[in-house]
Amino acid sequence: GLVALRPTVQRRAQLTLFDRTGVRLGAVGEPGPFRNFDWSPDGRAVVFARPNPETGRQQLWIADVARGATSLFVAADTNVNDPVWTADGRSVVFNLDGRERRAVVMRPAMGGPDRELVATDVQGSNVLTEDISRDGRWLAYLRQVWTPESSTHFGALKRLDTEDPPVSFRPGGTPIAELHIAPDGRFVAWTDDSSGRFEVYVAPLPPGEQRFQVSNAGGVQPRFREDGRELFYLALDGTLMAVDIDLGDKLKAGTPQALFRLPLDEIEPGSDQYDAAPDGKRFLVPAVATSPQDAPVSVLVNWPTLLDRTP
Repeated sequence: GLVALRPTVQRRAQLTLFDRTGVRLGAVGEPGPFRNFDWSPDGRAVVFARPNPETGRQQLWIADVARGATSLFVAADTNVNDPVWTADGRSVVFNLDGRERRAVVMRPAMGGPDRELVATDVQGSNVLTEDISRDGRWLAYLRQVWTPESSTHFGALKRLDTEDPPVSFRPGGTPIAELHIAPDGRFVAWTDDSSGRFEVYVAPLPPGEQRFQVSNAGGVQPRFREDGRELFYLALDGTLMAVDIDLGDKLKAGTPQALFRLPLDEIEPGSDQYDAAPDGKRFLVPAVATSPQDAPVSVLVNWPTLLDRTP
């Protein structure tokens, strides 16, 4: 008989800059097991999550785009993830997954005390950072609820300048992912599979019953261009799509146009697998460097005979 063996290889990616046609413009930092990341509003820095190789806990790092130098930003005794820059580039919002309490917090990029924005101490629940509006008034996040059998995500929006309770966001009554706020603060974009497959939608803020489907053949991970006139998303085959959009009194969207296919080994609807420069002319992508599929396969021939050997 034959037995095929493949060792475990951790997925590694290289943060890489691309133009709108898919031409590689350069790399940022060193390859690593990146998770979620966010490009600063001025395009000079990237904040990203990657695990501590000794403990396995997620830490946050900041990389200088021009020089490639990286520095540790947040190292905690628990997981930190889902970093998002504030519009002025002075602070980062992220989630802190503690054993007894889980929270979304804001920390100055140059260091300083955390400001807790929303939290939960309910067992079987978590809060996950999604976005913060340019004016700092709205926080978009996901509330994760899990049981031994399943896990699901529901959206929530919280006004940070009032004491009002968070507004639940469950359009279509199904779990959502990647909830992002338009630059003018009047609309939100997200992904859900209420139609039977993942699609990208846009709706006015505060949320109501109205919504508009932007993708036309499946899509995930929506991102607004800084001027709000274009929306990007990933097609289900990993192609980066662009849609002209008018966020006026009556929302209008053009026909999605394909830009280029991202060098990813799989599409994760609820992860950050690209980010756009403010002008939409460059994109930052964690291009696959090594994948579990790259590990060599060893084949044992006549393996039962090995069991019969005596020392």
